[in-house]
Amino acid sequence: MEKKQCQREPKLPKINIDREVFCPLDKAGLPDDQVFKNYEDVVVQDLIIITNNVKYRREVYYSPSQHKSFPGELPADVRGKGEYGPGIRALIPVLKAEGTMSEKWILGFFQNVGIEVSATHISQQWTGGYDLFHQEKSDLYRGGITASDYVQIDDTRARVNGTNQYCQIVCSPLFTAYFTTPKKDRLTVLSVLTDFMPPHYLYNEPAKRLLDTFKLADKARVAIDAQLPAEIVMNESEFNAQLTRIDTLGSRQSVHLTEACAIAFYQQQTDFPIIERLLADDAPQFKLLTLFLCLC
Repeated sequence: MEKKQCQREPKLPKINIDREVFCPLDKAGLPDDQVFKNYEDVVVQDLIIITNNVKYRREVYYSPSQHKSFPGELPADVRGKGEYGPGIRALIPVLKAEGTMSEKWILGFFQNVGIEVSATHISQQWTGGYDLFHQEKSDLYRGGITASDYVQIDDTRARVNGTNQYCQIVCSPLFTAYFTTPKKDRLTVLSVLTDFMPPHYLYNEPAKRLLDTFKLADKARVAIDAQLPAEIVMNESEFNAQLTRIDTLGSRQSVHLTEACAIAFYQQQTDFPIIERLLADDAPQFKLLTLFLCLC
């Protein structure tokens, strides 16, 4: 049987040439009839890691009449970005995500090449210094939910700064998104499914049907109907103020009322795509949030 040869794509067309170096031939000792024929190219890939520290000298003019100084503008790629340039800011997520390096190792890498940086800055930059990436994740998450026929969710334990939290995994055949939350109750899952949209509450007929499902006592239902405004969207502070007025509710009843009103608002809002089919296990926090719950 003939052995199948592996077809490899040529590398040279993909390599960007940064500079050319001419290598002359030492003609001493060569025959007198030597004639130049051509050049033979040899491509050597290499990487140079050096510092690129820049001192920007900003012109400053002062107006005595306005008692105000007017400094020159920094370039756009460093303006308002702190004391580290775009190269360092771009390299941190590459080393963290692609290189799977810990923050301690990233700190060691920068120190070895002569960059004075602290472990605190690396941690702060990684967790909060990439607003563009956070927005990109939100846009991808929204787009993935919108384009998916169903969404699947599950959670697993995660340790965060020595405390037990939960990693929420939301996915479909089109996307996968991860979120870390301190709790995993029904309201937390609802927040995850809406990309942590500010919570709002609505006491309407769907909310009342959910209270039927929760089997709230008749006395509690009478108090709710008498004191909680119906068909009015409330933000969190407004809803909590109304909830405080209904002092006959127990803690569990308050939780069920909050869940019912939050779900009722979610299922009629238009700011975020509504999930109709949720694929999950039989855990209670995944129930009643969507029109259909598919068990995995």
